[in-house]
Amino acid sequence: MDRTSSWAFVGAIALGAAVLVVSACVPLVRDARDARDAGDPGSLVSVVEASVEPRDAGVEQNATQPTPNEDRDEDELAPKSVAGAVTHSARDITSSDGATRIFVRTDASRKVDTTTGETDYEELVIARKGLPERVLLNGRGLGKTKDGTGFQVERTLTGFDNLSLSLDGKTLFFTSRAWVTSDAVHAVDLATGTSRYLTDGLFVQVIENGPFRGRLFVLHFRLDDQHPFGSADYRGRIARSSILEESGRLVRKLPENPAERESVLVGQGR
Repeated sequence: MDRTSSWAFVGAIALGAAVLVVSACVPLVRDARDARDAGDPGSLVSVVEASVEPRDAGVEQNATQPTPNEDRDEDELAPKSVAGAVTHSARDITSSDGATRIFVRTDASRKVDTTTGETDYEELVIARKGLPERVLLNGRGLGKTKDGTGFQVERTLTGFDNLSLSLDGKTLFFTSRAWVTSDAVHAVDLATGTSRYLTDGLFVQVIENGPFRGRLFVLHFRLDDQHPFGSADYRGRIARSSILEESGRLVRKLPENPAERESVLVGQGR
């Protein structure tokens, strides 16, 4: 096998391993959403952490890239502070006053490119009471870099999920397809339709109660930053969570320990 073929073979193995990691995370996020919608916030973090295994260092990605996200159990995350006051599924949300509904519309006759292949075109639609539906945000595939030699995967807008409204009802937060190993968290202004990328993440929700009220709870699946790469203790990609401002600025990383994280979320921890 020549050198080119060898690298192609290694790359194929790494990509396959990454896809398996993401596939394992998908049901965990769904379990977390079910717990959230059932009003059991504590189950979100625990579901994820109990199920995510340490990753093989062999599928490590460049640490300078936004890293994949994790899934978690709402109990661990924020039983009291992350539970939402709006009525919604992951892809269809209605404001608490019932005046605004936002949902995902899919057009299977149109396709867009993503890092995991071609998929159906999707867009976000908004319907305000007494007004006709309109497209809030058009979908799009992989974005090219300015020099045209690469892709800006975080600009991908399809696979919309985890819709969550800001407390003032002016901004929608959501996740969409991005890297092979992670989705991306975005925000869109309901008045202007202007969107912006915030961070990597498989789950996002506006915190409704507690000291971090109005901020964002985000689940990630990121590289272990607690142990040196290659050491016996290094865990590869692990489930992590953080609190962000609506701007995307990091407020604080949350502890891995469920009890400690819960204390922080309810204002009793450091």
